[in-house]
Amino acid sequence: MSFSEIPSIIWGLQIAVFVLLVLEIIIPSGGIIFAMAAIALVWAWMQTLNVDLGHWTFVFLGVDLIGIPFMIWLSLKALKKSGFTLQTELVSDEGFQSPHAFDQDLSGQVGVVTQDLRPVGKIRLEQGEFEAISEHDWIVKDSQIEVQSCQDNKIIVKKIRTEKSSP
Repeated sequence: MSFSEIPSIIWGLQIAVFVLLVLEIIIPSGGIIFAMAAIALVWAWMQTLNVDLGHWTFVFLGVDLIGIPFMIWLSLKALKKSGFTLQTELVSDEGFQSPHAFDQDLSGQVGVVTQDLRPVGKIRLEQGEFEAISEHDWIVKDSQIEVQSCQDNKIIVKKIRTEKSSP
């Protein structure tokens, strides 16, 4: 069978598979468009196997086995650089702290407030700067605090009350 004798339905379905895969990446649909691409692929192969295409059967197989993974890879690369995806990175320099940041027990340590605790803010301890939660009060910057506990990745602190000397 020559190239021009291949039924147009097979060409159309093969092209539809690639277009639908790209659309699924660009327009996330929860897998609906991907399912349509899978149905189109199965239908294309049913048509291909029903018609004696000779060596063209292997050409379609090669295009599908190499082209579909390549198209998905290329689309994902393009998607990363497009405006469709979130470009923000969660880094500690910008305040992100992983759940494993407080493996040690910080209870009883004394530190200073670097950003008002109302009730959440930042404190500085020996180990560095951390986000913390005030146990009761609004605690202003530069106040002395003591760590009461570390629970569920939260540092709970309270202000150290200084006694005023009487005359």
